[in-house]
Amino acid sequence: MTQHTPTPWSYDGRDIWATNSGNAVNVARLLTPKLAEANAAFIVKAVNSHAALVEALKAAQSYIETPGDLSRPEVTFLQEDIEIALKLATE
Repeated sequence: MTQHTPTPWSYDGRDIWATNSGNAVNVARLLTPKLAEANAAFIVKAVNSHAALVEALKAAQSYIETPGDLSRPEVTFLQEDIEIALKLATE
């Protein structure tokens, strides 16, 4: 499978852009004016938070599957990673 265009992505009012290493790539043009802004915001938020959410979920899964003390320091870091990932996805 071909890799997707690298993140972060942004929206300029008409198009969704990916900017990586100073190069701008047009990812999409939204043609439905009434829905364009809401759809673009949702797409950009989903794309830009995806990697953080996947990493936080993988770490959480690993801790859930590993018996042990949930008060250990690594769990605190995991909680922080989850909070950061959720903030990216929900704000």
